Amino acid sequence: MRSFPRPAPWVLAALVCGCFNPVGSDSASSTTGSTGGVGSSSGASTSTSGPTTGLDGTTADASSTGTSTSGEVSTSGVVHETDTTGVDTTGVTTAGDDTSTGVRAVCGDGVVEDPEDCEDGNTEPGDGCSATCERESRVVFVTGQNFAVWQIPTLGDADVLCMEMAKVGSMIPPLAKDSAYVAWLSDGVTSAKDRIGDSAVPYRLVDGAEVAANTVDLLSNGPKSAIHLDEFGNSVPDDMEDCGANYVWTGTDPSGSSTSTHCEGWSSTEAYATVGNANMIDIPWSEAAECDCTRTLRLYCFEAG
Repeated sequence: MRSFPRPAPWVLAALVCGCFNPVGSDSASSTTGSTGGVGSSSGASTSTSGPTTGLDGTTADASSTGTSTSGEVSTSGVVHETDTTGVDTTGVTTAGDDTSTGVRAVCGDGVVEDPEDCEDGNTEPGDGCSATCERESRVVFVTGQNFAVWQIPTLGDADVLCMEMAKVGSMIPPLAKDSAYVAWLSDGVTSAKDRIGDSAVPYRLVDGAEVAANTVDLLSNGPKSAIHLDEFGNSVPDDMEDCGANYVWTGTDPSGSSTSTHCEGWSSTEAYATVGNANMIDIPWSEAAECDCTRTLRLYCFEAG
């Protein structure tokens, strides 16, 4: 029987571990430390465990090929990892809304959202809410109810009374029913002019009559129309009696500053207070007389600007 030469032990070892690469083989040579930089004919990723040397003697890092084993490879070689929401980790939004700014408010949709000042479900001007959802005017009224000094121990308590009157008033525009209101009232420490805000739009009575073009106009020139209508649109009677039905607690001069008489900060019935006349303009609208603090009188209420 013909016998064949027995291979050397090192050849057997090479065959077992798969490392034998005879000359002329079609298998791709390893790029680790090899010369020539020949890639695999099967299209597999090249090794990134070291530099490769080209035939021209230059050396290049394997990572410069832009090959990645995960994610999506862009033409620039930048890998954009994506999550299930469609937003990649580089900060680029690929789907959905802009989460950095939120959804923009839509004027006319009936929902008040920042930066809207009002919403009436349309974009028609002249109805109190402009085409860009900004208030076109602020409401001013005199309360239909009289109040005793003990009901207004603080300026804040007077403001609450104004807001309660606005909520129930049938002539208060819907846009203004839930607004903040401030009583035209001073107490010797805080003046009315520092409480009503700074409206850039006109103050109007509940019937639409203009009282002042804005806060500056009100404080400089006083009201153009007497503030004689209450929250229901009722006109204050022209009472000739001193400190009668047409008088209003103010403690305030026409410019909005506190006077020296204000029922001792609205805390005493044994004192006097400056009062205004709701049927008058000029100085008397806010400073018409002094009434004793046992009376029950009205309040002027301004929608805060």
